[in-house]
Amino acid sequence: MAGGKTPAIAAPAADAIAAGSGSSAAAAAAAPAAARWAHALAAPEKGCLLIANEGMFDVGQIYFRRAVVLIIEHGARGTAGLILNQPTTSTMVEVTEGQDAQIAGFEDNTLYFGGDVVSGTGDGTDAVNLMHGREDVEGTEILKGVKLGGLEEALARVAEGTAQPQEFKFFCRYCGWAPGQLQEEVKAGIWYLAACDVPTILDNYIQGQPDGLWSDVLRRMGGKYADVANQWGDR
Repeated sequence: MAGGKTPAIAAPAADAIAAGSGSSAAAAAAAPAAARWAHALAAPEKGCLLIANEGMFDVGQIYFRRAVVLIIEHGARGTAGLILNQPTTSTMVEVTEGQDAQIAGFEDNTLYFGGDVVSGTGDGTDAVNLMHGREDVEGTEILKGVKLGGLEEALARVAEGTAQPQEFKFFCRYCGWAPGQLQEEVKAGIWYLAACDVPTILDNYIQGQPDGLWSDVLRRMGGKYADVANQWGDR
């Protein structure tokens, strides 16, 4: 699950976290993204968002409480995703001791907690996923305007001043579901499904405030979802 030749970090660092129907996510993300928007989807797909049900994860898996998860893989082998709104208290320089060359320019970037599945390197460290929306940096396309990988080119773009460090996000670990598992959880009402604009995915978020993005996406979805946000957003 690592996005390119990303640095490895000590596994405990990832634990520093605070406690419908519609068109496809891919087609929706290709539309102009000047305005922030979201709409409900009928089924999970690569590039869509999972929004945690308001009544779930108060006990157990609390990192999913008010979580907004980007699905980065979905198919016969199962599903994988990254939590967008769980930044840790750590910066990249704090968790990559001795690997300065691998993060030059990204020292102050926040490390995000992507989920509860360890993408280990075999030496007791976690691999890291790099997310960005740069056309001039390689990577695996999740949906139009969002990629994973391309660290070497990202380092080069930042070094030459043609890109800013804040355009890139680093995620440790990821969320994983066995084949059919996510579909069953959606049927059980554990997750809402949505497509949204690309900037919402690429934005940086404040540690300890997952409710902000959660409420914003639900309100943009309108109807019963906006009602949920208005009732539960500040709890």
